[in-house]
Amino acid sequence: SLSYAGQQPYLQPFSMCQNILFGSPSNQARYDGVLYSCALIEDLALRLLPEGDATIVGARGVKLSGGQTGKVGL
Repeated sequence: SLSYAGQQPYLQPFSMCQNILFGSPSNQARYDGVLYSCALIEDLALRLLPEGDATIVGARGVKLSGGQTGKVGL
């Protein structure tokens, strides 16, 4: 199978978690694996996001760095 990840991902004005799950049912083990694989676990561990993965990102939410936006988009 083939996937495409654009240079500038679109983030909806929802939580980081909701942007990652994108409507899929929540599976904690799989979600944790995604955080680890996309290197977002470090951002959460360093508390770079004020409310962790519940932080609202996107249009009017917290501004993420370009790297963080790319990671969430993956």
